[in-house]
Amino acid sequence: MLVISPDRLSLKYAYQVLLTEELARHGWPPFSCGARAARPGRSVALLQFRGMIAEYERAQILERSRAASATAPNWEKSVC
Repeated sequence: MLVISPDRLSLKYAYQVLLTEELARHGWPPFSCGARAARPGRSVALLQFRGMIAEYERAQILERSRAASATAPNWEKSVC
């Protein structure tokens, strides 16, 4: 199975690992386009790092969305 970006397999890194292991167990080992031919330890570390960054980005987006939603009623009052 060809994967463009492994951090997009799932929203959580733990689920990415679970999906990757299950696919490999059933004979569909994922191949990442963006990954270079590296030692297995390095590719695992890269996958972990990218998953961690993706989770951080999602958390920041969620936090900013909540902050904007909390201040939205104040904007409506000041505009009208």
